[in-house]
Amino acid sequence: MKKSILIAAALGALALAGCKSLYPKRYLPTLETRQNPEVTVVNGMINVPYVLIFKSDERDVVITWRLPDDRKFRFPKNGIVFEGAVLEQVIRREGVAAAVALDPRQTEITCKAQDGGLTFSCLNRNAKRGVLYKYTIRVRDETGKELVRDPFVMNDL
Repeated sequence: MKKSILIAAALGALALAGCKSLYPKRYLPTLETRQNPEVTVVNGMINVPYVLIFKSDERDVVITWRLPDDRKFRFPKNGIVFEGAVLEQVIRREGVAAAVALDPRQTEITCKAQDGGLTFSCLNRNAKRGVLYKYTIRVRDETGKELVRDPFVMNDL
């Protein structure tokens, strides 16, 4: 149920992001903020921006996710994995996403772990405009428990 609500919220945010009159580019956070998304863990849940939007003229952007240096959490080797470009979304009557179809062959965004698991960086080439990419972020706590979240990156029109 929680995941369905989160997907519905993401789809709503994406609808707003795609509509220039409702979401003008001037209201985007700075490039510095968007390419350095804050990663926190609160009550066992990973908190990151649910959709990172990059303007069409922001090419070859390195996105770097950083964990606090408190030794409680680390990225595993597969800490950030881009699952693919969103091809279509199936919406149920209640407005909640039932499924998202992905093209896993994307080569736009490549990632690597750094800094002993404290940071994870991805190069977003941003050569294809108007494409939405789903990724999975994984963080392990000091007991080895893995936490997972599935946000998006959008290369804007």
